[in-house]
Amino acid sequence: MSGQPELQGQEADAGEELFQAERDNQVWFFLFVLLAGSLWAQWLGAGAWIEIQSEDGSAAILALQLLPLAIAAVAVMWNHPAPRLVLFPISFLPGMALLTEAEWALMGEPLAMVLSAATFALYLIVAASRPRTVNLMALPR
Repeated sequence: MSGQPELQGQEADAGEELFQAERDNQVWFFLFVLLAGSLWAQWLGAGAWIEIQSEDGSAAILALQLLPLAIAAVAVMWNHPAPRLVLFPISFLPGMALLTEAEWALMGEPLAMVLSAATFALYLIVAASRPRTVNLMALPR
């Protein structure tokens, strides 16, 4: 008799843990997408927009400028820090190599540099702190 209420208490605790883990994952996902998108907009968004609107725009250049967004999508799905902390930042380099001098000058403005550094620092913090996942097999049935 005494085992039944204890089992119900464990099920309630497991359900609460699952709910909390799911909420943490949703918050993390929102922050990751927000910061990754913000970095892309700050560093490559203007160049991609110019390339899209250009009559003689190159699909290869546009693909290199959109590469970080594809890497970010993979990083969200793959529960490993390598794509979030290494591949995503490195994926900006090919697109940045193709930026014009005017785009570099805009990125070199003091306020733009401070915002970019702050966004990148926040991105690294969020990317490194992926919430824990709950092992559904370990939950009491």
